[in-house]
Amino acid sequence: MTQTALAVILASTSPARSRILTNALVPFTVSPSAVDEEGELSQLIAKSGKPSSAEEAVFLAGLKAEAVARDAAGAIVIGCDSVFEVDGVSYGKPYTVEETVNRWSIMSGKTGTLHTGQVVIDTANGNRRSARVVSTEVTFTEVSPEEARAYAETGEPLQCAGAFTLDGRGSAFVAGIQGDANAVIGISTAALREQFAELGHMLPLAAL
Repeated sequence: MTQTALAVILASTSPARSRILTNALVPFTVSPSAVDEEGELSQLIAKSGKPSSAEEAVFLAGLKAEAVARDAAGAIVIGCDSVFEVDGVSYGKPYTVEETVNRWSIMSGKTGTLHTGQVVIDTANGNRRSARVVSTEVTFTEVSPEEARAYAETGEPLQCAGAFTLDGRGSAFVAGIQGDANAVIGISTAALREQFAELGHMLPLAAL
């Protein structure tokens, strides 16, 4: 296993994922992927049936990594996606205030699982890849409809899988988690280290 000198590219514009990598002193650049998530998922369901929440997360993470890897020769590309599961149902981003309020009527007082898919592609070595799903249980407090609407109207949860954040206003509604907190926020650096090792690299760390 060697210290990689390859460029590292995060195929995501998520500020939370960038913040985690920055705090871990991992040098990287951002190159957003242009993947039609809903369209690709619909095609997968038509072809193979509905995937599990964990399978959906790693499938979409792979598509994002692949889309960026096509134009990133000589780099290591990281793709991520998160899917929240509660009562056996998968939930992605709510996008609207009303859908966020509806989600919280379902999630309030319950425990769900946040599945974070991570796919790393080494374009310098034949597009070798490593895939992981990190699943973390999240338990919520009881949240009133008024609280849910006030939270939704801040705009924070509209682009978040599960309609909540662990590192923002949504933390007030989280009673506890069992698993990797970074994965809930967006990317597991512990899993990422293992993925780099699987591909023969050390996770690069910048000097202080």
